Amino acid sequence: MKSINDIKISTKLILIGMFFIVPMATLFYMSILPLLTSIKARENRIELIQVIRPVTLLFELLPQHLRIRSELEDGDIKEVELKIEEQLAILDAKGFHSFSADWVEIKTQNMNNWRTLLRMYVEYMNTSITTLKQLEEDDVLLSVNDLASYYFADLSLDKIPNLAIRVVNIGNIVRAAVFRSRSEGKNANQEAIKFLLENRLKELGDNLNLLRNAEHREVREAFLNGVANLQLNDSHRKNATIQLNSQLEIYTIAFQKFTDDMDEFIRKEKKITDINEIVKNTSQVYIAIGNLWNSTLDEIEFLLNVMLDEDRKEIYVRIAITTAVVLLAILVVLFTSYSIHKSSKNLQTVFSSLSNHDLSVTVDAQSRDEFGELTIAFNDFLADLREIFETFKKNANLVTDAVYDLSASAREISATANEQSAGVQEIVATMEGNKNLSEQVALKTTEVADIAGDMQNLIAKGAALRDANQRLVQEIRDQNNKIIDEIKNVDVMISRIAESTKDIDHIAEQTKLIAFNASLEAAGSGESGARFGVVAKEIRKFSDNVAESTKEIKAQIYEAKKAAQVLIGEANNGSRRIEHGYERMNEQKAVFEEIVSNAQNVAARNMQISNLSKQQEYASSQIFETLKEIGTGVRQFVIATNSSSKIADSLNEMSEKLKNAIERYKTRAE
Repeated sequence: MKSINDIKISTKLILIGMFFIVPMATLFYMSILPLLTSIKARENRIELIQVIRPVTLLFELLPQHLRIRSELEDGDIKEVELKIEEQLAILDAKGFHSFSADWVEIKTQNMNNWRTLLRMYVEYMNTSITTLKQLEEDDVLLSVNDLASYYFADLSLDKIPNLAIRVVNIGNIVRAAVFRSRSEGKNANQEAIKFLLENRLKELGDNLNLLRNAEHREVREAFLNGVANLQLNDSHRKNATIQLNSQLEIYTIAFQKFTDDMDEFIRKEKKITDINEIVKNTSQVYIAIGNLWNSTLDEIEFLLNVMLDEDRKEIYVRIAITTAVVLLAILVVLFTSYSIHKSSKNLQTVFSSLSNHDLSVTVDAQSRDEFGELTIAFNDFLADLREIFETFKKNANLVTDAVYDLSASAREISATANEQSAGVQEIVATMEGNKNLSEQVALKTTEVADIAGDMQNLIAKGAALRDANQRLVQEIRDQNNKIIDEIKNVDVMISRIAESTKDIDHIAEQTKLIAFNASLEAAGSGESGARFGVVAKEIRKFSDNVAESTKEIKAQIYEAKKAAQVLIGEANNGSRRIEHGYERMNEQKAVFEEIVSNAQNVAARNMQISNLSKQQEYASSQIFETLKEIGTGVRQFVIATNSSSKIADSLNEMSEKLKNAIERYKTRAE
């Protein structure tokens, strides 16, 4: 399997273009997804309208069925039932099955039980209203994005059904009066009118007021607002406005006649002798409401279809734009791939020619992109390369001649170097004998210098020892003088101690006298002074002891002073002997200083001779080493000249090969 590096650039570009289509397709899908969702929602709303239409027809057919069944209106009841069942079948197909079940009960109900029948009719229509209310709560049809559609949807799901129920309630009041009169076996027409005037007038009036001031007003306002907010093109808006206003006018006329007649009946301004007149007006209102209802549904359906067409057109436009962009991208990728392939093909042709030693080729710059710049730079490089090869061809012979001359010179230099090497070897042999003699002379002079140095060291040690003895005698003399001074000081201190013993004797006599007086006082004090007498006795005993100790100290002081005088005499005799020895040491010092000076002169002269011998030896060795290095250098030079000769021969051979190799390259077009 090929790696990414093995794929050609043009193929890579095509693959990149293909990968580019994937995010574009994703973006296209994300851009049309809201439109697809909107189309689906609008189609669902159009489908919902197909559910509401049967309900509007049921609102019109059920009162008609009741009027025909109660013989308040002439007509074919079977035909009406067939129409009702057709609408119920449509509702069943849409999933609303409860309508059919309730209808079977109404259809089979006995007319004698007229109260239940009327209640069932009303409940059936209320169930229809509840279904429409549920649709309104689910916001299925009201989720529109323009006011006209909103108003018409609100009319279809809420306001017109409420209006229809109100008219049904008024009609049921009239029908209930008719059924009651019939059940009592009276003249249904007259008794029904009488019953209404006597018992149901207020109820009729309340329903009529609600109909006029609430449901009718709301329907009219919402209808007019819907017409006013139509946002279509001028031609359709004009036609739609005319048709809708026409339906509103028809409804308004029927409604106005119905309400005016009912007002006159309620106020008893108009005498009605036939109850069917009220029923007929009610039927006319039913028909007008149904037509108005269908008009709103038609307009909603038309508006939804218009929006649906706009969404579909928008999708088609986006598909067209996306397709155009993708095709353009594919064309750009293909053109770019072709251009790159063409440029790379030209370069491949040039490199094939270069591999065949043809430098005369050039590449045509067919574009101004990076490949064009690369082509121009490559042509410049080939031009420089051709110029270099031309120069090589011109200078190849010159190089060959120069290398040949160099080889001949190297051989001559090699012969001369061999002769010089032999002469240098003879000089080295002579200098080696001279070097050995110099080493022996340097060795002997070094031995003499070492002996002189040893003698100088011995003399120096003797002088140092004499100096040490002189310093020791000086220290002894100084120490002896210090001892004499200390002994004299001790004698002085002994004299002072003798003086101090006299003071101690005096103090002891005074203490003894004080102790005697204290004893006398204690004896005179009687028993209270007994303890004080004991203390005085002890003090006197202490003073006696002090006097006895003082005597002993005086005797010892005398002995010490006598010994100090003897020491002073002996010390003075030793000092005189030390002074005599110190004078002899000074005489020895002068003799040793003269010996040391002579020894130093001898050693210096020997050291100079030794240094000169060493310098001569070093110079001889340096000359010898230099001659050896010269010999080595000459030998290396001989080797180098031989190598140079061989290299020159090799260069000569290489220059021939280079010349032949350059001749293979074609630098000019033939």
